[in-house]
Amino acid sequence: MKILNTTVLAKAMFAALSLTALSAEANQTINYGNISAPFAVGYSNTFFAPTTQQFYDDYTFTLSPAASFNSITANINLGSFLGINNISARLYQGAGPFSPGVTPLVQKWSTPFSASPGLTGSITVVDMPNLAANTYTLEIRGDVVGLAGGSYSGNFNVAPIPEPESIAMLLAGMGLLGFAARRKNKSD
Repeated sequence: MKILNTTVLAKAMFAALSLTALSAEANQTINYGNISAPFAVGYSNTFFAPTTQQFYDDYTFTLSPAASFNSITANINLGSFLGINNISARLYQGAGPFSPGVTPLVQKWSTPFSASPGLTGSITVVDMPNLAANTYTLEIRGDVVGLAGGSYSGNFNVAPIPEPESIAMLLAGMGLLGFAARRKNKSD
């Protein structure tokens, strides 16, 4: 029985990864449909590409009723083997594709920042206080630069907006507690 040397095996694995890259989705679109708060979902994509490749991934959802929204996306680069550069996110109204000057932009491209000292990668955040009931698309973009590809993952959260009546009742209740505590201190 003949044993393959490691160079031949490495070339075969690289060729297999290259063939897999042909089936990797460079621009995926996922529609979460109608969602209401509270809602949280993870999203991600992995690329098997031996060359630089830019991607735009869309995650579409319809809010009913209005809610607050935030997301965080991160990637870790492993030298020249696995990596994504220039990852950023934006949020626009409607279900893609984005059309400059026509599609209402809720938040422009975010600026990625370094994950932490000594760790190569980046994190990008979209933080919106409130969104009206409507359809929105969270779009993630970046450049796959690793010899074997790269990946990212993230999470977006939708939380209910407190009703003004609830806030007023909370403030009134806190005021009554403060009044009662002050009155008790005066009687002591």
